[in-house]
Amino acid sequence: MIEDVFVDIDKHNKKYGIIKLDKVYIAGGEPTMREDIFDIITLVSKMSKQVVLSSHADYERPSVLIPKLKKAGITNISISLHGPDPETHEFVTRTKDSFKNTMSSVEVCIDENITVSLNCVVTALNINKILDIV
Repeated sequence: MIEDVFVDIDKHNKKYGIIKLDKVYIAGGEPTMREDIFDIITLVSKMSKQVVLSSHADYERPSVLIPKLKKAGITNISISLHGPDPETHEFVTRTKDSFKNTMSSVEVCIDENITVSLNCVVTALNINKILDIV
């Protein structure tokens, strides 16, 4: 189904001389939970100059997963960070070690030359820590 949508988009864009889309975001829940995520990224990367993955990046083995994401075609990752420390971040995620895993993922993305953007929803819990998050 996803491939059919992109074939339609491609046909439409070619009518107007557009060879590739500028940027496509892959999001929704946690995309890396999908068994076919690498196939989706590969398909999207053929039709877009940039492929952005929106993720919590709470990966147990980021040094294994992130290079595979890059090889499939990810150019940018938008990562949710809820605080500057484990206490704040893990209160929101309700997941032990999620801060450590997320920060490790950020480091691996940087090492892999994947552009990283951090997203933070400002709440009463973290508003006094905004400068620390930045």
